[in-house]
Amino acid sequence: MKTKLEKKLLRYNFFSIFGIVILLSFIYASLTYYFFKKNLEKDLEFIKSNYIENQKEIMKNQINNFIKYIEVTKKEILEDKKKEINKLIKIVSENIKIFLKKNGDIPIQNIKHIFKIFPYLHIKIYKNDKLILGKNIKLDFYKSSIIDNYKIEIGFKNKEIDNIVKQMAIKYLYSIRLGAKNNGYISIAEILNYKGGKKFARVVALPVNPKMVGKYLDSNKKDITGKPYRKEYLKIANTTGEGFVKYTFYKYSTKVQRPKLAYIKLYKPYNWLIFTSIFLDDMDSVIKQRREIILEEIKKEFIIYFSIYIVALIIIFFIAKKENEIFEKLIKKYKKEIEEKSRKLEYLNKHLEKEVQIKTKQLIDSFLIDPKTSLPNREKFLNNSQGKIVAIFNISDFKNINDFYGIEMGDKILKKVADEMNKIYPTYKLSGDEFGIIASSKKEAKKIADKIIEHFKQHPILGINIYFNVGIGKNMEEADIALKYAKTVSKPIIVYNKNLPIIQKMQERAKWREIIQKAIKEDNIIPFVQPIIDNNTLKTIKYECLMRLKHEEKYYPPIFLEYAKQTYQYETIQRIMITKCFKVFSKIKKHFSINLDIDDLSNEEFKKWLINEIKKHNISSLLTIEILETQSLNEKTINYLQELKNLGISIAIDDFGSGYSNFIYMVKKIPADTLKIDGSIIKESINNNQTKKLLQKIIEISKEFNFFTIAEFVENEEIFNLVKNLKIDASQGYYFSTPFEIEKLISSENEQSQRQ
Repeated sequence: MKTKLEKKLLRYNFFSIFGIVILLSFIYASLTYYFFKKNLEKDLEFIKSNYIENQKEIMKNQINNFIKYIEVTKKEILEDKKKEINKLIKIVSENIKIFLKKNGDIPIQNIKHIFKIFPYLHIKIYKNDKLILGKNIKLDFYKSSIIDNYKIEIGFKNKEIDNIVKQMAIKYLYSIRLGAKNNGYISIAEILNYKGGKKFARVVALPVNPKMVGKYLDSNKKDITGKPYRKEYLKIANTTGEGFVKYTFYKYSTKVQRPKLAYIKLYKPYNWLIFTSIFLDDMDSVIKQRREIILEEIKKEFIIYFSIYIVALIIIFFIAKKENEIFEKLIKKYKKEIEEKSRKLEYLNKHLEKEVQIKTKQLIDSFLIDPKTSLPNREKFLNNSQGKIVAIFNISDFKNINDFYGIEMGDKILKKVADEMNKIYPTYKLSGDEFGIIASSKKEAKKIADKIIEHFKQHPILGINIYFNVGIGKNMEEADIALKYAKTVSKPIIVYNKNLPIIQKMQERAKWREIIQKAIKEDNIIPFVQPIIDNNTLKTIKYECLMRLKHEEKYYPPIFLEYAKQTYQYETIQRIMITKCFKVFSKIKKHFSINLDIDDLSNEEFKKWLINEIKKHNISSLLTIEILETQSLNEKTINYLQELKNLGISIAIDDFGSGYSNFIYMVKKIPADTLKIDGSIIKESINNNQTKKLLQKIIEISKEFNFFTIAEFVENEEIFNLVKNLKIDASQGYYFSTPFEIEKLISSENEQSQRQ
């Protein structure tokens, strides 16, 4: 006996099948119609576009072929005429020789009749350099022959040949037809005035209306929409020499407006504007025919579809009926299962705690699996590697693979690499492009690493060769250090040992990080200054500010700067140094210089801060900024230097001559006004004449471009005398003073002011 619920379920099941089928059929029909229609429009648009492009190509080819005909015809006529001249010069020469031999003179009338056979050729006969036959006209091409005191010239004028060619070309043009309906033609107008006007051109040939031949054309002529299309003809003649123009015209003497496309090409030798055109709507009939064919296909498709649909409904009716019988059996079956489940539920409730523990374990496991590769992840690796040897594999240049092939391809490669590695040995996915393995010894780890590397050498992944850098150690930290060193020295495998050079570098970097941090905290970043002396007056003209670090009562020169950059402390100590210098020199009003490098000039925040500090302390007229000549500057940094220059700040090139020394680059690009010549060149010039000559040239060119010059490392009187004799403007070095604390400069200034 069926319950009401069972009857209801069976009824819903039966009608839901029909409902879904009808709904899906409607959706399918709608989508089919939509895509048919969309494809129809695309097809028609393609036909239209293709038709226009084909017609353009046909027009261009026809006109180019016509021009080729002109040029070939002219060439053939010229060749014929030249042959005629060669033939005629021989005939005339032979006749003259005969006449001279018989009579001692030549009868002019007997010579004249020869030329009736050769039109467009001219003969000139000179006797004792006096013209006795023919017109005294200049010939563009001729051949001559001298017999005794007679000279014969036979030739032609290019203009007359051109007239023949023009007549033949026009005659040929009237036979040309083009286009789908064979009603297209080519026309010619001779340009009389390239500036335009009412008589800018004259009709030479117009097959569609021969009565227009000889009539003048107005460049201001407009089409039926008011567009001055002939001005576009003229523009093409004056610029590119060929092109397309669109305008609107009455089609075939009717009052129906139709868009038209013309191709125009200038044949400069004759000043001919050669053109042809088509009506763009000639293709409408083609499109209409295509549309009708496609619509007919759609109708056939829908008839077939509707027939299938009716058959399908009948089949579905019987399927639904049969399914209801199956569904009825399933209801009975599930009723029994529900009863069984209820009993099991009671059982599970009793054992719920145990089940929760199992599920919790499954959940924890899910957090220990990498989702992309399905390998155990970093957490699992850390848990399992305690007290064991580990190896970390890093795919070499994986960033380049990602950049070149894309992230999606990169993920596929990672998945393939993971699968292949895991087949060779149990593998863990750590992070990014890193994988890990756990071994019982370093020897075993290296053996496995060699095997994996060799495998990928022999088996590229998706056509890409995969290479690894591998670090092996007793724990993650050691393996990571070994990996970094492997990447640094470009070796496939490095096994950690305490003597690796990278460890010493890391220890040195860590040591200096602590020293620099302590110096910052205890205010031990100390500015030193060294005077720059005028070589003529021996007076101090400015001071260079030099950074020192005080640690355990010892002052360190800037050997720590590179470590400061590596530990991200450089900007902090540079700001401390500059701020202290600005405060002092804004009070004592002395000229001074500070050093900036490419890191400073590339840091947008630092650059803004520096300009604010310069304006805040009002020291732009006192300040010189020194930049290293060996550091190449980009356009952005050069613009920033120009901005500083505009504030009244002086720009100096430090260590000039030690690097790329390019005067042209500096004069044109860098807004510098001072060159500090590298000390090594100065010192070497004492004993090396070649270096001295180079130094002299540097100074000569510097003076030519008004650079102020400073010699560095002037350590003794001999060097000073050299730089003074070479007319270097100023000197800096131990001969005058070693660098000293900026505080001493403040003290001396105070003492001097008190004495005054």
